[in-house]
Amino acid sequence: MNNLPLQPLKWSQNNYAEIVTHTAKSPLHDYTIRYDDLEGAYLIDYYERMTNEHGNEFFKSVDEAKNWAQSTHYKDKMQPYIKPSPTWISVKDKLPTHHQDVIVYRYDGEQSSIEHSLYFDGEVMKGFGNVADEEGFFDDVYYWQPIETKALYEAMAMQLQISEAADD
Repeated sequence: MNNLPLQPLKWSQNNYAEIVTHTAKSPLHDYTIRYDDLEGAYLIDYYERMTNEHGNEFFKSVDEAKNWAQSTHYKDKMQPYIKPSPTWISVKDKLPTHHQDVIVYRYDGEQSSIEHSLYFDGEVMKGFGNVADEEGFFDDVYYWQPIETKALYEAMAMQLQISEAADD
């Protein structure tokens, strides 16, 4: 099981008064689909939580928007952070040797997921940290792989320069 594929996005439908949205989260992005009356089409908004990249696309149907998110955007945007196979490392074989960003494959007995995590290698705190709640640790990690952080840090530095220039 060295080459785990990206897990499919899990969509949920939300009903707010007369507005229906479909939402999903990947390890890096948030996706929201809603009907846009002005365009007469379905709008998918995407937001990348680490770099604040955002944008949107229009589609004829919810299924078409979901397919684009899964097959094009999600796949393309995750590629720079995941090394080519075989990169999945079993926690039984090896753990990270230092504090680092990783992608983890989790299985809780019912559902599997692939998520962003921080590995802590301290005397007091050791394990795969849950980035979402900033306090907990994952206890159901089976496989992990390092994230290619150079591209991520370059993108973050560029975003910081743009933000600083806008503030001047």
